[in-house]
Amino acid sequence: MSSHDMGSARIALRRLAAEKPELGIDPGPIAPPFLSPGQIASGPELDIWLDRTAMLYGGMDRRSAAAYLLSILVWRLGEILGSLYLSDTRLPRLTDRDLAMVLRIEGAGTGRDIDFRFRFAIPEAGRPRDRAAFIGTLAAIHEPLVAALSDRTGLSRRALWRLVGDGISGGMLAHAKRCGGEERARAEAEAIMASEPLRNRQWRFVEVDVAGEGEWFRLRGGCCRLYRTPGGAYCSTCVVVPAPDRIEWLAAAIRRRRGA
Repeated sequence: MSSHDMGSARIALRRLAAEKPELGIDPGPIAPPFLSPGQIASGPELDIWLDRTAMLYGGMDRRSAAAYLLSILVWRLGEILGSLYLSDTRLPRLTDRDLAMVLRIEGAGTGRDIDFRFRFAIPEAGRPRDRAAFIGTLAAIHEPLVAALSDRTGLSRRALWRLVGDGISGGMLAHAKRCGGEERARAEAEAIMASEPLRNRQWRFVEVDVAGEGEWFRLRGGCCRLYRTPGGAYCSTCVVVPAPDRIEWLAAAIRRRRGA
């Protein structure tokens, strides 16, 4: 592989798709039924997505449907974009036209599932670790959906941007846990999250120590509102739960995973 290829977004996406197929990276071209965030925001698809999300969770109000749908989207997309940035891929400042997606919602009861598929058309330009360009990319890609979800549901843009920030910071940490470089990933995420429109004082990274062995997590700054839905529950990193309780929940999860 040439030095040029090592920074290629196309090659990085192909590698990431093989490593984590659950992220939903599709190698195909941007064409219907895949639509850009701007097309989704201005067309009928977004209302369809909201209605289907609300139906999936009976009794979910429209604001909660918007928050939960966006939180699932940015959980996947945040790890994809964060992985590209942290793997030193050459990235120019992207627009929402460089990304397209489709949504699949199906199931009921405990078999409910919301799944996104993504296609990218990233120009082979830019340079690695261009933080200003990356921040611009995050704003450009998410702004159409944030604005449209706010306009159609009344949920504030600030609340929605907090969810985007959770997805990006959590995605960057997830990449580092998989590939190494956690300290750098946390530092980069903290710098990116200090900028608008992602700035949020409630999120943070925290190290959870169990039996003298620490593990880092991201505590949320935004709320997916699932706990407001009949039968819904709190996330282990939920912003409305006091931080000491969240840390204890995470410690308990670590102990279960280790069989302690």
